[in-house]
Amino acid sequence: MARRKYGSYFWENPHRINAYCTKTAGVLLEHLNSVFEELKDMVGKEAEFDHTSSKSPLEEHRLADDRSNSQMCLVKAQLDVLRRVVIRKQEELNDLERDRIGSLAKANDELASFGRPLPTLPIEIITQVFRMLYVEESKLSSLNSANESISPYSDERWSIQKSTLWAFADDEHTPEFWRNLVRREIPLVVTQVELGKKFSELHLEEVKRYLGSRPRTMVPHLFKGNHLPLPPFSTTIMVTKDRWKGLNVMLDDIRHIPWHCIIFAHCDIDGYYVSVSDRLITALRKCGSKLAEIDSLVVLPAFDDSQDELSSDSSSGEDAKPCIGGDILEGCISKLRAALVPFRRMLLPELRALLKHVTDLEVYTSADCEDFDTTNFEEICDHLRPYTNTLKKLRIWERRGDDWRFSRRNGQVTLPRINGSAQPISFPNLEQLVLEHFPECIFFDAMMCFDCPSLATLAVMTYPYPSYKNQDHVISAASIHDKFPLLELVGISMGNGLSKDAGDFSRNTQFFEGLASNDANGNMLLPKLTTLHLYHPDSNDVSPSFLEILLRIVTTRLECKVVESIQAIALNCSSEAMNSVFARSLEILVPHTSISA
Repeated sequence: MARRKYGSYFWENPHRINAYCTKTAGVLLEHLNSVFEELKDMVGKEAEFDHTSSKSPLEEHRLADDRSNSQMCLVKAQLDVLRRVVIRKQEELNDLERDRIGSLAKANDELASFGRPLPTLPIEIITQVFRMLYVEESKLSSLNSANESISPYSDERWSIQKSTLWAFADDEHTPEFWRNLVRREIPLVVTQVELGKKFSELHLEEVKRYLGSRPRTMVPHLFKGNHLPLPPFSTTIMVTKDRWKGLNVMLDDIRHIPWHCIIFAHCDIDGYYVSVSDRLITALRKCGSKLAEIDSLVVLPAFDDSQDELSSDSSSGEDAKPCIGGDILEGCISKLRAALVPFRRMLLPELRALLKHVTDLEVYTSADCEDFDTTNFEEICDHLRPYTNTLKKLRIWERRGDDWRFSRRNGQVTLPRINGSAQPISFPNLEQLVLEHFPECIFFDAMMCFDCPSLATLAVMTYPYPSYKNQDHVISAASIHDKFPLLELVGISMGNGLSKDAGDFSRNTQFFEGLASNDANGNMLLPKLTTLHLYHPDSNDVSPSFLEILLRIVTTRLECKVVESIQAIALNCSSEAMNSVFARSLEILVPHTSISA
């Protein structure tokens, strides 16, 4: 009967769940009032008794206060009953969860006891499962595993915390075919590392950010004259500063194997990453025609380039400032689709041939940037003009502190930009834009430089600008709606640990409160919005009251037929918030909810 009334997929339909819960809440409230009818009658009779004789105005006020107090006590008693019911229902939910876990464990035991082989899947599907498992487990593992004493030459260096794939590959009972297949799905890093060197540990830790926490590593000379019997799906060449003198030899050893990615990691003696534009171009030229094979290029961030001695290989005889041009890629089409590069006026033009077809680009400004005293978003966008038609994902982030420039004088968005361009730069195919670690007013300025009609994802991490207090230049749901009305995903963090006000969560609250309200015409903001992410360094700042705001956003959009409903929410919060009734409601009304302490 219930199936016919509510349908087979009731629990997958937030609109129906919200409507049912709203209706049932009214029924439950009526029932609660009827249960307390006896006490309500008593309060009513007390009120009638108090009116049997005439009273002075002061006595009337006193009696009115008594009646209000009695009614408040009645409501408090009802709330206490509901509190007890919630506690019992939470205990019931915990019992059901334990039963579910036990049932799954028994099912696994029964499967393990089967004497016949289980049904098999095609190899292509199994390899995809292995690949996805590697990615998912890499996300969960720590990127900061310190004080590991195992040699970085060994695969064991990456498998201290046994992942499922490594455990399966290392199991002596695993057939050789499956062992090779698993290892093929683990990314391979070809790099020069030295036992006990601080450089090596920093390089290996850094590469995890791009290839997951447990890739395989091999030194280049092992490939000399040898081909991989089973090439991995991803081979990354990592070039480090401490090996520049032998770079030509290293590259000669590995030219015959496939390349998928190049990572340039240059460390100084203190462990800070360094790189210089012209020297980077020199290194890229040494890679020669292999550049046409790679689909990813990563140049790790820099702090200080004063100690970099990249071109110490005097025998190369190459120009200190060569150009990456058509001569290197002549006759070939660049396969490069993803890149992480520093913003430098001289570097991006040099890389134009490589980045010609790039779709996923990360650009960062850092403390060693020679252009750092005059950079603004207008100039960054101008340097990205050659890629405006190909870019689908763009991430721009900075690590220079507060030394940043507005694109318009005094930051006034109504004025022409400093370099005279009156129109924003068009990125017709851009679907995802991420801006990290910029002052809030600079982000507001940046929005005026972009024209992105296809933008679906916007992620912003900002902090207050100490010397700039213009309240007209703050991020709000309304300002984002005006600029990017078709957004489907919004990720926000304001006050993210880069300022003294990092613990102040009020700006995040103000932004999300705006999402729960309408614009001046009574229309809901961001009608296509389906996903909300909150990035904040201190989960203790996220209280139950903030989850209440999120719940109001969710229910308001569920009740509006002309906007999309929220399908996913992700945030870290306090333990109190995670265990609140608001979190339980979000879990049932939002299909994909990730709330953790």
